[in-house]
Amino acid sequence: MFKHAQLESVKAWISDPAHGALPLHARIQRGIRQLILDGALDVGRPLPASRALAKSLEVSRDTIESAYTQLHAEGFIERRVGSGSFVSERAQRLPG
Repeated sequence: MFKHAQLESVKAWISDPAHGALPLHARIQRGIRQLILDGALDVGRPLPASRALAKSLEVSRDTIESAYTQLHAEGFIERRVGSGSFVSERAQRLPG
């Protein structure tokens, strides 16, 4: 699970009026991506299960799955069936 400060960072992205035009899943995705780019989430670190993060952020699991799917498509996370989602080694080499 995210540390409290990391969870609060994602919550801030969700509620920031500057990001209000973005769909909810995109705001969550960008919040997590920023944590990765800032080094707050280390390579290989597991991300919270989608159900747990959805509960913490008070959003639907589908919203989290959409955010994780986009992060995976961009190369920021790896998804392993039965194991979860993890920060990708490739994330270190990706531009913000």
